[in-house]
Amino acid sequence: MDSSSTLRGIAVEVHDLLTEYIKISDRRLKEFGTFLSIFKKKDYKRLNEEATIIYLKTRVKQNEINGLKDSRFFEGLSQDQKEFFVKLAQYIEALTKTTFLLSETAGLEYKRSQNMINISLNEFMNKQKEYKEAQINCQNIGVQLQRLVAQLDYDDAP
Repeated sequence: MDSSSTLRGIAVEVHDLLTEYIKISDRRLKEFGTFLSIFKKKDYKRLNEEATIIYLKTRVKQNEINGLKDSRFFEGLSQDQKEFFVKLAQYIEALTKTTFLLSETAGLEYKRSQNMINISLNEFMNKQKEYKEAQINCQNIGVQLQRLVAQLDYDDAP
């Protein structure tokens, strides 16, 4: 498999992780973040499990991508491909942080729902703020990555 195909495959895998994260995040907003959700039974345990799984998946992918930075694979990339790869590495790092904070927040929500911990509204809101900032950072890097995709020519031979 050539470096262009490998790079494309890695990008698709990262995109698949993003899609999985978005589904969990959207479900969290729908089921836990609306006025009507106050009156419905919530499955905090399921949310916590899903959030933990997506965090672990993104962390594995981050480690995999970081392992390629100092490899022959990276050295064989064209300059445009290297730039894309470096930005992709930054993106998976930001996505991993975002999924970690989602997992951490979901864990707090679950533990609170089971009366395992007592967390103040202020503490919880600070976690929510940190999570939201991570989401924004991830989105900003994603925009930069999209610009590089538009410039990248996968048919370029290194």
